[in-house]
Amino acid sequence: MPDHHDLEGLEIYKLGKKVHEAIHGKIVPIDLDPVAQRGTAASFAFAMSFNREPEPLEVLHFSDLVARHMEDVDGMRVFVDTWKHRVPNLPWPFRVKENMLLCRRRPRRAGKEPDWEEDYRTAENDWWQIESDALGERAGSDPPEGYRPSLSSVEFVGVVVGRHRCGAGNTVTGTS
Repeated sequence: MPDHHDLEGLEIYKLGKKVHEAIHGKIVPIDLDPVAQRGTAASFAFAMSFNREPEPLEVLHFSDLVARHMEDVDGMRVFVDTWKHRVPNLPWPFRVKENMLLCRRRPRRAGKEPDWEEDYRTAENDWWQIESDALGERAGSDPPEGYRPSLSSVEFVGVVVGRHRCGAGNTVTGTS
């Protein structure tokens, strides 16, 4: 499976890096980025959906995450097709199937075909982190088996002790 060392020397990588920096600027290390320092799962998700940090009283809905993830999956189709044409000698580590993003995993045995599994970055996985924070719970790395969101939204209260904070918005069955 290719990694960044396999890609950095390719002309298409260098061009992509130049275009990315022209649009977004140079990458700032996370420990030097004030936006990252005050960020939380909820504020990062809000920024990905609305291209800005949240303000107090603004709301992030679970449906916002679902829509963004669908856009990400649709966008990945473009990368898959471009990769096949521009870097055909390296296997692409993702596949899109029925609106799911699949990740290529190393085969369990040498000489076997790779395994494909759904990418962990799903709307539900992201919402688990956001919902846990809003409810004042510790999330852990993975949602429990069979997790279904109990909140349909969270409301931002502002930056508290240097971090964006949010609280429970609407529950799935009504208002909290």
